[in-house]
Amino acid sequence: KCVLFILSIKLNIYICKKIYHKYIMKNNNLARNNASKGINPNRTVIVIALICVFLIVVGYVVYKKWFNNESENILSIAPVISNIISYKKLLTKNIDYIIISPGIDIQNCNLSNFLKTNIKKIYTDLDVFFSHYKRNKKITITGTNGKSTTAKILYEILKDNKLDTRLVGNIGNPALMEKNVTNKTIFVIEASSYQIEYSKLLKSNISVILNISPDHLERHKTLKNYIKAKFKLLKNQPKNSYAILNTDNFYIKREIKLNKFLPKLIKVNKNIDLKTLKEINNP
Repeated sequence: KCVLFILSIKLNIYICKKIYHKYIMKNNNLARNNASKGINPNRTVIVIALICVFLIVVGYVVYKKWFNNESENILSIAPVISNIISYKKLLTKNIDYIIISPGIDIQNCNLSNFLKTNIKKIYTDLDVFFSHYKRNKKITITGTNGKSTTAKILYEILKDNKLDTRLVGNIGNPALMEKNVTNKTIFVIEASSYQIEYSKLLKSNISVILNISPDHLERHKTLKNYIKAKFKLLKNQPKNSYAILNTDNFYIKREIKLNKFLPKLIKVNKNIDLKTLKEINNP
């Protein structure tokens, strides 16, 4: 609003300059001719000055009105702001739930001991999202590379088929910012290892792991922890769900050999036979 006010003042100045140059500087000869006819040349200047004063007064009134409202808005959120406490005071509080940003490493932050003590209380925005939209179909895509591209392509395919589809998570809109969601809305979610690692409630109807290679080891410390974070997506899935896995990938192939998962596993590799391809009806 302050910027808009400044722009309005600059606009007033610009208008005044234009009027001045158009009606005074360029019309001096006309003014002198009018003076010879008994017309006061200063009247034009007076009228222009009054217009400028009027514009500035209007701008000032609007400015005061905006900022009075702004101060009221600030006062209205004061109780919320007053509830923000320092992390040192937080240590003495009894907390029911902790909604954490996935970017926070609980092993390396000011609240590390506090968070590790309360690890069972930690949830993510995706957990809150799932608790609100349990009935909606969800397709969650993860992997070291290609998550965004795959999620975007899938989103476009579903949209082209006239389905109410939303692209959320690590791409598109934050999951909790979506509006006008119905029971028919389908969510395509791109999820990073950070988001999955902290998540407790997220359950996808379809999960996809594209590939796994060593990455984010500064956060996960070991490749084993990184793989565990990715496969937590499957661990959270119920029996009547699906997991699409790239079995050409060494780490994915090894993981499904060593562990049992509840969802039905659909193994995808580059050696799909022609018969399978012909069964795919994709106009």
